Amino acid sequence: PVTSFAWRNITMEVALKSGGVFGFFERKTGEYRKILDSVSGFVLPGEVLYIMGPSGAGKSTMLDALADRVK
Repeated sequence: PVTSFAWRNITMEVALKSGGVFGFFERKTGEYRKILDSVSGFVLPGEVLYIMGPSGAGKSTMLDALADRVK
């Protein structure tokens, strides 16, 4: 059997936090920032997929979303 993998329109937002000391006493500001915005793609059998981008571009977040490891 030939298998391909595709994803479409993945969008993810995170709540912004303020204040705090060393990660304690942080409060959500009520604002959100888009980490992924309508990301789509596909991989065909026999292909190798590279996910590239600068630090903070959302590469790991996208992989976590594809693996269903996000809340």
